Amino acid sequence: MIGRRNGDPRFGGVCGSGRYPRRLVAINSLLLHEQERNRIQNEADNSRKKFTAKLKAFNEWLKKARTMKTKDLWETAKAKLRGHYNYYGVTDNTRGIERLGQEVRVLLHKWLNRRGKRQCLNWERFDEMLKRFPLPIPGIKVRMF
Repeated sequence: MIGRRNGDPRFGGVCGSGRYPRRLVAINSLLLHEQERNRIQNEADNSRKKFTAKLKAFNEWLKKARTMKTKDLWETAKAKLRGHYNYYGVTDNTRGIERLGQEVRVLLHKWLNRRGKRQCLNWERFDEMLKRFPLPIPGIKVRMF
C-alpha cells in the first residue's frame, strides 16, 4: 500500500516475525511517554549539583558586587532571579525554584548586612526592604505535561 507505513510497528505494520496489533502499539507509546516524562522530571527536579553551583556563583557575585549602589545591586539580583525562574520554571520544578529564591534572600541579607558599620540590617529592616522593593516571585513558566 502506498502512503502507509507498512514496516513501522507504530502503525500496525510488520515488525520482525509478525504483526503488532494497534492497541499494543498505543500502550507501548503511552509507556514510552511515561518513561520520558519521568526522565525529564528527574532531570529538572533532582539536579543538586546545578543548584549548589548556582548558589555558589550567586554568592561569589554578591561578594564582588556588595560595593555597588543598592539600587544597581538590587536590579541586577532581580534580573538574575528572573532569568533563573524563566529557564528552570518548568512543570514539577516549583520546589526547586522556590528554594533557590529563599536561599538568594538569605545571601542578599548576609552581604547587604556586611556593607558598613553604621547600622545593622536586621531581618525586620530587610523584610521592609523586600516589601518596598520586591524580588520576582517564582512560578512555572512552561507547562511540559
